[in-house]
Amino acid sequence: MEIGSSTSLSPTIPDTSATGTSDTATGGAAKEASQTASSAAAGEVQETPDAEPVAGDEPAVEPVDSYSTEAVGVWDRLTGTASAGEAGERGEADSSLSDVISRLRQSPPAPSPLAAPASDSDLISANVLPPASRNYGDLVQSVVGADTQAAALGPDGIIKSHENWGGLNLKEEELGQDLAKRLKGDPAGQSGTATGVLDKLDKGDASQVSHEMYKNMSKEEMVKLARTEPGRTALTKMKDKLDPSDKEQDAAAVEIKKAIDEGRAREEEAKDLTPPELKPGKSHHEQTKDGATVGTFYTKPNVTQMPLDKFKTGSVEEAKKQIDDTKAKQEAFCADMRAKLGDNVDVKNPPSLDHVKQYMQKVADEGGTDKVREKHGEYLSTFYAHSGEGVTWGAGRKLAESDQLKAGLQGQPTLKDGRKVIDCEGYSALTENILGGLKDKRNKNQPMFDITHASTSNHIITGVFPRDKNAGQPFFVNNNVPSEITREDYAAAAGYAKKQGRGKPSQDDIMRAVAIRGARERKDIEPTAETPVQTAGRMSGMTESPKTVKKLLEELQIPE
Repeated sequence: MEIGSSTSLSPTIPDTSATGTSDTATGGAAKEASQTASSAAAGEVQETPDAEPVAGDEPAVEPVDSYSTEAVGVWDRLTGTASAGEAGERGEADSSLSDVISRLRQSPPAPSPLAAPASDSDLISANVLPPASRNYGDLVQSVVGADTQAAALGPDGIIKSHENWGGLNLKEEELGQDLAKRLKGDPAGQSGTATGVLDKLDKGDASQVSHEMYKNMSKEEMVKLARTEPGRTALTKMKDKLDPSDKEQDAAAVEIKKAIDEGRAREEEAKDLTPPELKPGKSHHEQTKDGATVGTFYTKPNVTQMPLDKFKTGSVEEAKKQIDDTKAKQEAFCADMRAKLGDNVDVKNPPSLDHVKQYMQKVADEGGTDKVREKHGEYLSTFYAHSGEGVTWGAGRKLAESDQLKAGLQGQPTLKDGRKVIDCEGYSALTENILGGLKDKRNKNQPMFDITHASTSNHIITGVFPRDKNAGQPFFVNNNVPSEITREDYAAAAGYAKKQGRGKPSQDDIMRAVAIRGARERKDIEPTAETPVQTAGRMSGMTESPKTVKKLLEELQIPE
């Protein structure tokens, strides 16, 4: 075993009321607008030419919100809902509305193209609404279009767009529906807007609007929102704004909290590549080791140990990318196998050990040792992952033998990206089984490689030595990584052989030197009186039996 924020509606608008137009011009505009309003009341549509700009100094500017109340009042007078005392101001009112519309058109509250009626009279005649429906949002939408309005309104503008009677009444139900729709459509972009709106409302309005938002979301929609941090933020704000003294709202708060918890759990699940059989809650034993919680699981016929966060990624996006990338590599490897083995060989994903050995033989015949080393490392990395702690193998006495290796691998869990969980002993057994079975290109009765193992107290590596000295350089496999044997390793092996009274170092001497170097580099391997080769001979994955697994399960009180 081995150790969004939204843009506020506040552009500046030219104020043409300060341009010094003559009484004659004002009277003409008033008369013309008055005739337009009369025609609108009679159901006629007339075209009124836009007013000519007046030359003069640069006009003063003011924000849209500063004349919103004026616009609603003018609208009321134009559509006949003004008081009798105000009726005499009809001409002035007509002119004022034209002025408001003109200012909106000159500086629309969003960068998208202006979508407005062809003339002021078209606007007036097409938008005479019942008094209860007339509000600031209606006016802005009529002039600049619904899409532009939605993009431009910040929290203040959204609240205004759901007010009527000059801002005296808030339509809570309508506002709640609007915010719920925004959140469901774009959680990341609209979370800040929704929380901003709720924070700007007084306590009573905020609780009613939050309740309406809740009623316009299904449980699954809330859980989906809660799978993202912006969505959880908005849902938490909704929950906190509800009135606990109201029985119905208090029940809604409980359901929102449940949705938040479930959404967060689903997000964590989506970030984690760990298979279900290696999840907390399954039959296993936990312990703390080096600050991490390690789980020990019975993965028949083996016992697998791993830190519980071993295969957790940083985000859902990262997990999805890793799954997609790994599966793409697996399919590419299988495609290369099919190309080399021919159409008569049905290569599955993942490929069988027999097909991998056939494929590696083709690789060896075509590319020699260097190509075998490259493809073997690619195979191990693409289809297997280290558990982080280790596996006690219970398939038999010699894991590298085909039947025992197949049985042992069959019981091991598979990550969401398709890789099977093993340990250093599994990698060594795979290397011995696959590369140890390759034949020399020129003499198919002879093995291509000699395979030898070396280990420290809790780690095992495998050496691969070409029998033909001209076939390429030896290498060793450390988990999923084939690496060169260095000059330092050869020198250390030669020194050891000399001390033993031998001349040329053996393959075991070389692998001993590699194993000791690895132990020194990791600084976490306890020295042992055994030689690395002797240790390799008793490593659990290479020599253990099912009895060892049973004893371990009893010690850890894990039911079989």
